[in-house]
Amino acid sequence: MVVKKLFEEFDEDTLKAYVQGNNDYYLIRWKWMSLIYSRTTWNWPAFFFPIHWLAYRKMYSYLFIFLIPYLLFAILGIDIILRFILGIYGNYLYAKHTYKKLKKLKITANSDEEFKNLIEKKGGTSVLSVLIVIIIPILLIAFFVITIVLLQKI
Repeated sequence: MVVKKLFEEFDEDTLKAYVQGNNDYYLIRWKWMSLIYSRTTWNWPAFFFPIHWLAYRKMYSYLFIFLIPYLLFAILGIDIILRFILGIYGNYLYAKHTYKKLKKLKITANSDEEFKNLIEKKGGTSVLSVLIVIIIPILLIAFFVITIVLLQKI
């Protein structure tokens, strides 16, 4: 199980340095998941703001996997399904993401000092990513509205 491997291969200080904001929350959840061999715990931000949470936590591969289905489900009014999936499995997906990133960074780094620097740089959160996730749909809607208005004038 990925969560168990996370604690076997990396110490708490490394995990805290990677997660940065709210690291105690995630360490508590991940320890619990490891202890009871579970992939599920509840994550309110992942439930209420699924796409934004993925962007904020720099989970870009999951963001792209969930983005199109989420938008389609939102149009159909059934996005609650994906919200529940991320609410239930979000902490596990973040643990899995963290494990993969730390393994990659460990291989890439030539020294412990470089590893620490990479963790600080590549880990943490991104407010900029959240803003981009908010702005892109607004720009797309504006583009389509302008296109429709211009086509009606022809």
